[in-house]
Amino acid sequence: MDTFFLVVSGLESVSPFPAILHQYAASSKWDAATKLCRFVKDPALWACLAGMATNARDLNTAEVAYAAVNEIDKVHYIAEIKALPSAECRNAELALFSHRPQHAEAIYLQAGMVYKAIQLNTDLFNWERALQLALKHKTHVDTVLAFREKHLTELGSKETLAKFIECQGKVKIDWDTIRSKIENEENRGLQ
Repeated sequence: MDTFFLVVSGLESVSPFPAILHQYAASSKWDAATKLCRFVKDPALWACLAGMATNARDLNTAEVAYAAVNEIDKVHYIAEIKALPSAECRNAELALFSHRPQHAEAIYLQAGMVYKAIQLNTDLFNWERALQLALKHKTHVDTVLAFREKHLTELGSKETLAKFIECQGKVKIDWDTIRSKIENEENRGLQ
C-alpha cells in the first residue's frame, strides 16, 4: 500500500500518521494505534508504537509492535516480563529493558527486594555496586564474593578491586549456603 503524505508549502511532504499515532498513544488508545500501524504497514511507525507502548507499560501492544518489526528477542523478553509474579518485578525488568538499570535497582530496593537489586548488578557485572548494596543491607555479601570469584576464575584473572580484596578473608564462601539463600529469596518473591 502506498503511504499517504500531506503537501506542506508545495515543496515537502510529511506523513500525517506519526502525529495520529502519537495522539492515540497519548490518550492510551492502543487498539486504535495498532490498527493504524496495520493499515499503514510502515516499519518505522511500528517501531514508534513499540517504543511508545513500552514507555507506557502496555506490554501487549509492545509485544505486537516488536513482532511486526521482527524483533523476536524483544518479543520473548516482553513475554518473560509479563510472566513475572509481581508488579515490582515487572516494573523493574521493564526499566532494565528500557536501559535504565538505576531505576530498576531503585524499584527493587523500594519493594524491599534487596537480593534482586544485588543480582541485577552482578548480572550487569557492576560488581562494586553489588558489593556496596550487600554490605549496606548486611545480606548476600558471600553471594557477591562467590559470583565475583567464579567470574574471575572463568576469565583467568585475579582480584584487583580493593573492597573485594578486603572482604576475601573475612567472609566464608559456601556454595550450598549461597544456593539455599538464593532459593529462599526467589521463593519469597513468588508469594
